[in-house]
Amino acid sequence: NSFTASTRSHLRLTASLVGNAQAEALADAGVNLAMLTLSENSQAVVAGQAGRIAVGGMAYTCAIEGHGSVRIVVQDEGGLVNINRAGTRLLAALFAGLGASPEAASRYADAIADYRDLDDDRRPNGAEKAEYEAAGRPSWPKNSSFDLNEELDQVLGFDRALAAAARPYISVHSSTAGVDPLSVPADLARIIARGAAALDGAASLKSGFEHELPAEFAGAFDLG
Repeated sequence: NSFTASTRSHLRLTASLVGNAQAEALADAGVNLAMLTLSENSQAVVAGQAGRIAVGGMAYTCAIEGHGSVRIVVQDEGGLVNINRAGTRLLAALFAGLGASPEAASRYADAIADYRDLDDDRRPNGAEKAEYEAAGRPSWPKNSSFDLNEELDQVLGFDRALAAAARPYISVHSSTAGVDPLSVPADLARIIARGAAALDGAASLKSGFEHELPAEFAGAFDLG
């Protein structure tokens, strides 16, 4: 399934970056440990006990003597931005919050929407088959859902550094177009709030709301 493919892709990418098969083994061990912990946590909750690693909790580092260590963070996918379902405003808010200009953020959002939608109708700031051909790209928009977060790099005109910065905050697995306010990481809520303010030309956010997920993005189903 797509989760298994995503996990395998992540493991291969990790190993490639460090050029060492040991890293792949460590990453594999980390995934297995996280899955085992989630199962144990479920049993602990039933028994009225606290689990070892909480979903959306602090990072947990597991060291294997003589082989290195692996850092584990368990995050509910519902608290992330689904690049298959999110509307263009949510996508633009994410990218603007990560440092892109409002104009660039809107361009990235439209390009993603054009890459994943089923038609060849270009959005105002997007890119369809003609634009990919003009840029000399060997492949065209996928015109279907993203299977992996890493596919963001295949979107025409997308900044690679921004894609890397967005990767911890995006998902292809959550079930809604919005973000679950109960499981969204605090830093992502701040990023989206900051980005939404930038898109609206607000000099600053209303005092007291700087760290909250804007209500318009909580569980919204506007697919843009």
